[in-house]
Amino acid sequence: MPDVTRNIGIASSPVDLNDNDAMAWLKALIWPEFGEHRTLFDAALQLARSSPPDIRVGDALTQVPAIIDELPDGRPVNIFHNQVSDQFSKEVAAGVDKILAQVSRDRAVNRIAIEDGISGENILTLTEYRNGSQQKTIEIADCANRGRSMT
Repeated sequence: MPDVTRNIGIASSPVDLNDNDAMAWLKALIWPEFGEHRTLFDAALQLARSSPPDIRVGDALTQVPAIIDELPDGRPVNIFHNQVSDQFSKEVAAGVDKILAQVSRDRAVNRIAIEDGISGENILTLTEYRNGSQQKTIEIADCANRGRSMT
């Protein structure tokens, strides 16, 4: 398992956790038949309010390099994302790969992702970047939507 010392998120328009109207709107987006999701939402909101996450406003091309510059030298960098690649243009996706490859000249980079597979299923993958280039991608698990369960 990767040694995680910090968790930092990136969002272009993060929602204010203390904006009750915004939280009510997000909760209203949960389909009526998914009562357990509303319970999970309430628990996650309570946790996030009591221990707010470190969320940086911006995009991956500007924030990833800035965040990596803050991390201790010599430590591996672990990037995790879930269902975001389809939101990237080809240029942004290539730019993120280039950034991670460049960083891997000085330290190991591991990209852990849950994204859609070729046939539409969600796949958990680990992509390793070493010595300035992407080395390999390993499929680790088939996932239910958003990683709720894995096989």
